[in-house]
Amino acid sequence: MEQDRIDEKVAGRFLEVRQQIAEAAKRSGRSENAVRLVAVTKYADCESGIVQAFLKTGCRDFGESRPQRLLEKMDFFGPEQVSGPPVRWHMIGPLQRNKIRRILNRVALIHSVDSLKLIEAIQRIMEEETEMIAAEQEKKQSENFAFRIPDQVSVLLEVNISGDLNKQGFEASDLLKQLPQLLSFPRVRVCGLMGMGGLESSMDEVRRQFASLRMLRDEIHRRLGADCPIQELSMGMSHDFVVAIEEGATIVRVGSALYA
Repeated sequence: MEQDRIDEKVAGRFLEVRQQIAEAAKRSGRSENAVRLVAVTKYADCESGIVQAFLKTGCRDFGESRPQRLLEKMDFFGPEQVSGPPVRWHMIGPLQRNKIRRILNRVALIHSVDSLKLIEAIQRIMEEETEMIAAEQEKKQSENFAFRIPDQVSVLLEVNISGDLNKQGFEASDLLKQLPQLLSFPRVRVCGLMGMGGLESSMDEVRRQFASLRMLRDEIHRRLGADCPIQELSMGMSHDFVVAIEEGATIVRVGSALYA
């Protein structure tokens, strides 16, 4: 059967990637469990059998770069369709402010917050949705209002570590200047940083870029002390996740290496 072939291929690739993660984590003085693998599914259609194969491996973290595709897969692989532990969906691509409202109540982590204005928009929309729900409940129009949002949404701050002009994200110096304000929004939990290696960079250059993101996080820790909420480092994709882990990544976003 075709699905059996896909299952076997994905399971083999998944095992290989997990082994690479374990070895790279060990080289960085950490355990395999210190690194979360997010399977990127942007090239996998809902009915292709690929996400189904990932689920059979035990994978429960999935990443999408477009809100519409994210919503489609959230619906297709919802709790009614997937048994076992819940699936966690990650928004890993650029997020336009007019798309925020559609995903806030369902996404586990937004990796791509690249400006103060975007955080301000998330905070505003969270407040608006809370007020809307409260108004509906007060009117008793619906005792089980369908739209629910968490008390906070978890995000990562995207940093342009490569200097590429076509890449989005904070400059490191600007992020440090804006940090008190970025952390001041009660409905937005900033829990880490995200960065991507340069498309034209050599692997040595990519390593230095990843190291710079780790050092930026460490500088934030020195400034904020023991209560610093910024812990996660999301960096590394199919071609460079091993280097990213060696330089401290806690989250890697891997797509084609898992199934192409």
